[in-house]
Amino acid sequence: VRVWRFDQDLREHTEDTPVDLSGDAGDTVAGLALAPGPPDGPWLFVPEGRRVVPYVRKGVFWAPQEAIEAAQIKVGDVAARTVSGRTWVAADCGDSVALWESTEGGFVRLGQRPASPDPRAGLALTCRHDGGEVLPLLAWSMAGTAQLCEYDGRTPVRRLSSPHGTPTALAFAGSLKRPLLLAFGGTATVAVRDVVDETWVAGLAVPYRGNDVHTANAVQLPRHGLSLFLQGRDRCDQVRIPQDRLAAAVGRV
Repeated sequence: VRVWRFDQDLREHTEDTPVDLSGDAGDTVAGLALAPGPPDGPWLFVPEGRRVVPYVRKGVFWAPQEAIEAAQIKVGDVAARTVSGRTWVAADCGDSVALWESTEGGFVRLGQRPASPDPRAGLALTCRHDGGEVLPLLAWSMAGTAQLCEYDGRTPVRRLSSPHGTPTALAFAGSLKRPLLLAFGGTATVAVRDVVDETWVAGLAVPYRGNDVHTANAVQLPRHGLSLFLQGRDRCDQVRIPQDRLAAAVGRV
């Protein structure tokens, strides 16, 4: 795994020491996740066989931590999110999706749901505020629909049919009070779901751009709006949804 760090202006970058993984030459890594971590550096989560291995950045090196035992056969994609010093990590375990939270004694499993996620779309993880609590939200694609799970111990999995067809990639945007689920692929570039109102926001849909989305991510910044980063078969696109368009469609996010 190779990691680069950019300066604040995104003009200069330096490369960390590569992270060597177990396995054979030519093996592929099903997924990677970066999240803010301890004061001395961020977390990097890497699936290795049946485990998820957390790494912590120390200088230009990445130090492996105690592995998370996850799957009976092999871990697929992983996702991570840090909010208020708490870090959650999710994993596709082949026949289920599982979620862990960081503690002083390591990562503790919070729950596991039976599922067979579509490996093309991967996992997406965020959190939302609910009555003073921070609740993790996990999304994946299965059987042509987006699946949304809130880990409060009570809410069942919600199955969401994108208005533009089967998602090929998923991501979250918005705020902790108003998360937005982004479903990429199908007959449009992206469809946007307001998680709180439980509606698809037609005003934020991005039409098809002639490039099938293989993987995607999103970054939202105040006054800048929402930037979408799209990887297709032979090109990468960046699409920006301005802040005023976001506000008009879903209010303040």
